[in-house]
Amino acid sequence: MMSKLKLSANISEKTCAHMFRHRFITIQVATRIKDFKKENLPIDVIDTILTKVSSLSGHQDPASLKPYIDIAFAELDAWKTADKVLAIRSKLEATYRELQSIKLDLQNSKMTKEELLINFDGLLEIILSAKN
Repeated sequence: MMSKLKLSANISEKTCAHMFRHRFITIQVATRIKDFKKENLPIDVIDTILTKVSSLSGHQDPASLKPYIDIAFAELDAWKTADKVLAIRSKLEATYRELQSIKLDLQNSKMTKEELLINFDGLLEIILSAKN
């Protein structure tokens, strides 16, 4: 069945049903730890998370899932970076739209020089805040 799905999806990389199981476990662990920082994650929370995930995945020993903790944290770091990039992009797109609006207002003489400078300063603040 996996071979047929692989061909249908035009996937050339190695695939197997067990990969879905690994992905499922990683997502389950990451979802349960995303509110904690790695340094502050108490051992009892780790044990609780792994016990819950082992019941979902059919693992007899929750300790066998410990490697997924590091994998999940790596994914969470990637998600944080992606969230920052999306936030920056959103602010820059909003700034671009506002600059287009200011340009039209200037072309139609609907804005004074002082109003332009006030709007421009506000847009510069948005751009600078995007890096945070």
